[in-house]
Amino acid sequence: MRKRLRCSDRHCKWSGLESDVLVEGEELRACPQGRLSGPLGGNAMTIPQGDTYKVLSFGAGVQSTALMLAACRGDLPGGERPDVAIFADTQWEPKEVMAHLKDMIDWAKDHDLELCTVTAGSIRTPRGASTMPLHLKQPDGSNALIPRQCTDNYKIEPIRKEIRRRLGYRKGQRWRHHLETWIGISTDEVSRMKPSQEKWETVRWPLIELGWSREDCKRYSEKVLGRQPVKSSCSGCPFHSPRYFAEMRKRRPEEFSDVVEFDQWLRTVPKITREQAKAAQERIRTGKKRTGDDMWSLGILKGTPYLHPSRTPLAESYNDLDQLELFDNECSGYCNS
Repeated sequence: MRKRLRCSDRHCKWSGLESDVLVEGEELRACPQGRLSGPLGGNAMTIPQGDTYKVLSFGAGVQSTALMLAACRGDLPGGERPDVAIFADTQWEPKEVMAHLKDMIDWAKDHDLELCTVTAGSIRTPRGASTMPLHLKQPDGSNALIPRQCTDNYKIEPIRKEIRRRLGYRKGQRWRHHLETWIGISTDEVSRMKPSQEKWETVRWPLIELGWSREDCKRYSEKVLGRQPVKSSCSGCPFHSPRYFAEMRKRRPEEFSDVVEFDQWLRTVPKITREQAKAAQERIRTGKKRTGDDMWSLGILKGTPYLHPSRTPLAESYNDLDQLELFDNECSGYCNS
């Protein structure tokens, strides 16, 4: 099988021309300079430069599941479909979510849509912990929240890396296509709608265009699949409410024990000075990392970190069950959707 493809390097004299290339495992030679040369799998794209590439960010939760179902069934305005759906796996999702993901990969395949999985590694690590919005109890008794970086590092970045791979970009090469990212946010979560800061990307919320609420998404999934998806988010996300952790303890004791262990570990990280932190960063940068260097950002914290919003050990925290989830301030719909 042959397809038409343009070289994606704007400095290449062939960038404005098209060339026949072999796909499905054959070697790709798109131009004499070999800008796109190398093994080409069946997933490599042939989107012309400047065209729009539509990606559905699949979170395996209620809203993104309904969004993908509607897209595959032609129920979105104009019958629009994404080019691909991508799930970013933090490797700390509940078992029910991963089972649902497996089912949806097969379902999407049966409806001519690829749902692929990417990962930046496990977030349940010292590196992952340093990116989480942990709750801090400061030495003076005040409360603080560590700025969240986990969504960028474990959701957005691996998805964009996969998109660039599919479009044939080299490392550091500027975007030549327009990216349209579909996010599963419903009408009861409008506060999470955040436009992209990149000029080459447009964020769309098709569920908002349909006027669907979370309950509408549940009913739609029930109609199509005969069941409703479970909530999708990292097991130990600090944005979970006390009620969520209490339900986890009651219904998923193994998962809860794992989260408790991680919560306890957070408070065993040795404290270090800023000079020691800088030295650890330098060793990481130069490839001379030592055991424990990944914990530098936790070691320099003045306060005591917790997963639970009450800032008490998770194993002891079951009060204040009426506190709401904190995802409204979270991650633009890449998580918990």
